[in-house]
This record gives sequence, structure tokens and C-alpha cells, in this order.
Amino acid sequence: MELLDEGRDTFVLSQYRGNALLLNIFATWCGPCNQEQPGMVDAAAAYAAGGLVVVGIDAGDSDDSVRAYRKKYGITYPIAMDRDRRFAYALERGRPEVDYPASLFFNPSGTLYGVVIGGMGQKELTYRIERFLAQANPEGKTQSPSPPPLQR
Repeated sequence: MELLDEGRDTFVLSQYRGNALLLNIFATWCGPCNQEQPGMVDAAAAYAAGGLVVVGIDAGDSDDSVRAYRKKYGITYPIAMDRDRRFAYALERGRPEVDYPASLFFNPSGTLYGVVIGGMGQKELTYRIERFLAQANPEGKTQSPSPPPLQR
């Protein structure tokens, strides 16, 4: 997947190894995604110093729609474009369809820690992130977050 507004840069999951990573899969037309997004943006900023890296993955929307969504919610973390929905489709195997949003937590070793299908309210999101970071980074070491996306 290409990263939105990053030119030809591609999203490669392994490049985030060594970081506590939260992938947030969304669609701009998705009501629960729109409800969850302000909390996700706040959490990305609040927990960055604690080692959390957040990357959004858009499921099939146009670049312009995602740019407008980014601007609407003030998203500063990278967004990967799943233009043909292959990533989303891979999650759907064994299920009729993934409910958006979907959040995947990967520990610093690159192992999938947990998955949440559907939107989370602010309290649930905070609880899950704090629990995840406590287990993913027990020594409390600060990891370097990914660089912010280019602003256009």
C-alpha cells in the first residue's frame, strides 16, 4: 500500500518493528469510524511519548476523500491507502465482512497482540491502549515514533 501524501513511499508493516503499533482501518463513509476518529487522533498524540505509533489504513476511498477526512479530524499520523481493499479482504477471510473501524495492535516484536472489530468509545480506547502499552513496553522505555506525514 502507498502512504497518502508520501509520494511513492509504501507501507510495510515490518518497518514498524520495535514499536508498539496500532493500525486503525477505516473508511471515510463509515459512521462508527467518524465517531471514533477524534479519540484516535487524541490517543495518537497523547501516547506517542509512551511509544505508541498509530497508522491509519483507508479501505478503498479516493485520495481526495481521505485528504478531506484527514483535514476534518486533524489526523497527523501516516495513512496507508488500501485502494483495492486487499488488506481489508484478508481480514474478512472466515467472516462475511469486516465491520469498520477495525484496530490491530502489534507489540514491538511484530506479533499481533489484539484485534478490535468495530468502533471504540474514548474510555475503551484509552483502556485498551494503556493495557497494551503496559504489556508491550513493560520497562517504560520511550520508543521513537514514526515521522509525521508530509503536509500539503
